Amino acid sequence: MDAERVAGTRDWLAWHEPYADAGSELSRRLAGVQRHITEWLDDRPGERLTVVSVCAGQGRDLIGVLAGGSDADRVRATLLEQNPGNVAAARHHHGAAGAVRARRDRDLDARTAGTGPEIDHPPVAHRRRFRGSGVRRSR
Repeated sequence: MDAERVAGTRDWLAWHEPYADAGSELSRRLAGVQRHITEWLDDRPGERLTVVSVCAGQGRDLIGVLAGGSDADRVRATLLEQNPGNVAAARHHHGAAGAVRARRDRDLDARTAGTGPEIDHPPVAHRRRFRGSGVRRSR
């Protein structure tokens, strides 16, 4: 699928700007998503987990949870996002969150990937958690 057709004309970097305002609707939504992720991790103490996030944006949901707790050492995450600027921002947020250690760098992979039915991602059949919120087929 043509990337411009899928992405439309929306500026996806600008879309993330309301996160800077803790009182914004987007920040409130993020807090709810992070609570859900935290609860999911808490329900699986000690397990080594793999998470694939499709249409990951800047990865603030998962990165924020992993940076704020002890779960980062047991979670391997792949963030898939079509917008290269958002992938770069996800990598920046990962580093700024203090998560840059040799082990953690290997356990979080933010990459540019397509968003259509031909999505380019690692095999996910063995994943216990496949986060696909915000994923939709564009035609």
